[in-house]
Amino acid sequence: MGKASRFGFEPALVLRAYQDELFDGLGAWCRDAARDVLSEMWVADVEGLCGERWRPRPRSRVARAGWCRTEIMLGGERIPVRRPRVRSAQGREVELRSFRASADTDFLGRSVIEDVCAAVATGRFPEERYLRSPIQAAFVDQLVARLGALHATPKGEFDPGLLIHELTFPDLSFLGALGIDARGQRRLVGLASGRLDDPARVEALLTGVVGRHRRSAPPAVCLVGESPVVHSVLRTIFGSSVIIQRCPSEKRRRTLDRLPPSLQPAVLEDLLAAYASPNAQLARRALDRVARSLAPDHPEAAAALRDGLDETLALPKLAGTKSPRSRSAGARRSAART
Repeated sequence: MGKASRFGFEPALVLRAYQDELFDGLGAWCRDAARDVLSEMWVADVEGLCGERWRPRPRSRVARAGWCRTEIMLGGERIPVRRPRVRSAQGREVELRSFRASADTDFLGRSVIEDVCAAVATGRFPEERYLRSPIQAAFVDQLVARLGALHATPKGEFDPGLLIHELTFPDLSFLGALGIDARGQRRLVGLASGRLDDPARVEALLTGVVGRHRRSAPPAVCLVGESPVVHSVLRTIFGSSVIIQRCPSEKRRRTLDRLPPSLQPAVLEDLLAAYASPNAQLARRALDRVARSLAPDHPEAAAALRDGLDETLALPKLAGTKSPRSRSAGARRSAART
């Protein structure tokens, strides 16, 4: 499957679980903000040692020594950063406490992301489940303030794609919305507490997303799970013109859950092969064959596979269509040849 010509979404997006897409987008959102917060903390440490940049302390025993490039671990990934340096009058490196702490420990573990999401979505932290050092506590407070401001910032026009899904942590569940632009780049545009089966919470999420955009024109494609609640609220808010792309990963899971364990590996292989077909028509035929083979002995699995099947192939169908502009260009070339 080539890229969807109208939107530029990556074909792999229809094969990945949307929950994974949302968590990756949320992690990137947190990492970008965390890097800025840590940089500000390091600069504050330098000012505490050396004074303000253009007003050094008289007779100070330490001085600024420029910047250096290094890496720290954030959210399970090594992230390149620039850290400030301080040296003593004897030329020895002076350690910054905030940098040493962030270099020794990943400040953006999953539990921190959960707490930060809760604070941004609900305005309050969940009950603390672990102890934080003073430096870690200051980092989390500043990260929540920064992300809260980013979340409330107007987003401009709608991206052509909008992915909506739920993230479940050990103690909390969140609804998130990722905007996907014409180049396939993701950005977090909405976050709320709740679950996908709660119409009020889904509506609150999408109402907030709409309110932060400049115009009311809806996204062209909404990538969602199997929840009928989300489908209904989407139609209510954005109208019937929006294209719904269901998550193929959830479709596979729902189908396999209705089969005995002995059959699941073979059926999974068939489903993965079908969704990897080069175009939507071939994929639909392969999926129909799987459904027909399951219908006699496992009608519930066949029904689960057939339910909304076309909506799991919306993006592959778009990938096989040409935009009006490219059609007209082709027509002009054909006319020139004749």
